[in-house]
Amino acid sequence: MKKVNSKTIHPSIRKLLSFATSDIKIDQEYEIYLNSLNRKLFRYESKGEIVGCIGIEIMSLNRCEIKHIAVSPFKRGKGNGSKMVKIFLINIH
Repeated sequence: MKKVNSKTIHPSIRKLLSFATSDIKIDQEYEIYLNSLNRKLFRYESKGEIVGCIGIEIMSLNRCEIKHIAVSPFKRGKGNGSKMVKIFLINIH
């Protein structure tokens, strides 16, 4: 998983965020991830293709909240969402 921090939103990330929020909020939510110290957006790749994204808000040292999570329709049902959560949990400890 890699942190998303590009000023311009990648088309794959835009599509994934459209599954997790309304189309009209995508740009607004992306800006929050770029400008907030406690919100982070990560992309998940499989074989060089962006297949998922997960957005986290760090609430405190011991608490975080998943704000957005999405997996490409063609990659669903294969455990990719669970993998994103597990990778995130492993990396914060």
